[in-house]
This record gives sequence, structure tokens and C-alpha cells, in this order.
Amino acid sequence: MSLEENIKNWVKLDNSIKELNEKIKYYKQEKVKYNTNIIEYIKNNDLDNVTIRISDGKIKFLDMNYSQPLTYKFIYECLIKFFNNENTVDEIINFIKSQRNIKTIKEIKRFNN
Repeated sequence: MSLEENIKNWVKLDNSIKELNEKIKYYKQEKVKYNTNIIEYIKNNDLDNVTIRISDGKIKFLDMNYSQPLTYKFIYECLIKFFNNENTVDEIINFIKSQRNIKTIKEIKRFNN
């Protein structure tokens, strides 16, 4: 296949991916609306431990716990509380940042007009 054909096919696929991502975004927004309505109903009717059978399985209502991500800001704030010394914390954070591996990958990036 020529470079021109490869680029045309790449652009075509990129366009398809963009369309599908827009559809997915819409579906996720709609799902959030239904999720909110269902959870509100479950709470108002004290149905927290109910299991609902659906055509291909079941739905349970669970309380999930999520930890906040380990960002540099969060790590910095925790280290300040622990060491109570900003210079030491700055050194630690700089050391951690300097130890990260950097991987370079050649990619194709599309810029729209």
C-alpha cells in the first residue's frame, strides 16, 4: 500500500473513532442520568440490599470506596505533615520526579483546521 493510501485509511479510521467516541460520550451522559434516578429511587425506598435480575445477569447496589489518586500535590502535602520541613520535602519530591523513566514513542497526531 502506498503512503497516500495508508494516510487516507488512517484518516478514515480516525474519523470513525471520533464519531464513536462522541456516541460513547452521549451514552455515558445518559447512563449517568438513569444511574442518578435509580439510586435516588433505591435510597428513597430503602432497597439498598436488593438484587435485580436482568436478561443477562443481575444488578446489585453497592457502596464503593475509592481512594484519591496519588498526585505530586497530595504526596507533597502528606510529606509536609510528616517531616514538617519544606526543604526536605522539596528534595524528596525532586528526587522522585528525577527517578521517573521517560519513554519516547513515535506517534501520528492529527490537527484539525
